[in-house]
Amino acid sequence: DVEFKAVVDTLANNPKVFGYNLADEPHPSICPDSVDIIKARSDYIHTYAPGQMAYITVQDGSNMCPAGEGCEYSALRPEITHVDLIGIDPYPCHFNNSGQPVKCDTSKISQRVQSALANGIPVTAIVPVFQAFGQEGRLDGKSIYYRTPTTAEFQDMLNLWKSLVPNPV
Repeated sequence: DVEFKAVVDTLANNPKVFGYNLADEPHPSICPDSVDIIKARSDYIHTYAPGQMAYITVQDGSNMCPAGEGCEYSALRPEITHVDLIGIDPYPCHFNNSGQPVKCDTSKISQRVQSALANGIPVTAIVPVFQAFGQEGRLDGKSIYYRTPTTAEFQDMLNLWKSLVPNPV
């Protein structure tokens, strides 16, 4: 917290700073104090760096909590954490268990946006997170699941995100 506050204090009046990424896929069921930590940091930003944003990325739909899908959106919604923006990162392009590419399932994007909305994330707080990567070149021996989308698939994702979140921050 001391280091975090020092960074915010140093950058608080810098017009080039838009905001701060406070957490990448926090899981409240695994780390129960994550909600309170995010809230405290959001409040610090809003108090000492007014006009700068507090941002988190929420994975949800990953079977990370007993309440099922939507529970992370609900637990981390702006009303509770005081964040300004929440990135939603459904990555629809992957390989099957045999290592063969399968068609990108862009319905995951629509489903996650609807789940976020239903669980208290306003559309004005949603930041689309685009899958522009794959694990094809992974050399660490771990499993390869995500694949890089083709240009056409990526454009389809961009178009879908635009229809669901037309004017993201």
